[in-house]
Amino acid sequence: MATAVALQSQIFISILAGGAFLFIISLFLLLVLKRALKNPNPAKPRRAILMKQIAFGCLYLSAALTFTASLATSETAGALQYSSVAVSGSSILIRPGISLQVLQWLAFGFSVAFTLLEGMLLKRGHRGLDLEK
Repeated sequence: MATAVALQSQIFISILAGGAFLFIISLFLLLVLKRALKNPNPAKPRRAILMKQIAFGCLYLSAALTFTASLATSETAGALQYSSVAVSGSSILIRPGISLQVLQWLAFGFSVAFTLLEGMLLKRGHRGLDLEK
């Protein structure tokens, strides 16, 4: 029990918080990028390209961290269940909770879907700027 609490409070929260932080940063950068695409500055043409690269880098890292947290939760739950069965003389049987795992995998799915759809929308939405570099 102490191992599960330590994993949940010290490791998994940091991964999810890091993913959420990167996702929020990428949303802010996408808003700034949208404003830069509406009013392009001819004196600084590379600014929009750089913002796009940083925003999508943050989105991809956020999705990767969400995947890592989801996979780690699933693997840890399976390992705890296995270890509770493997211990001889133990009357405690640990079963993994399904709701947390489902919610984390849904968060990962929505993060990937947002990243892919935002990329397609941004590709269609730019006006005259070559953001394909």
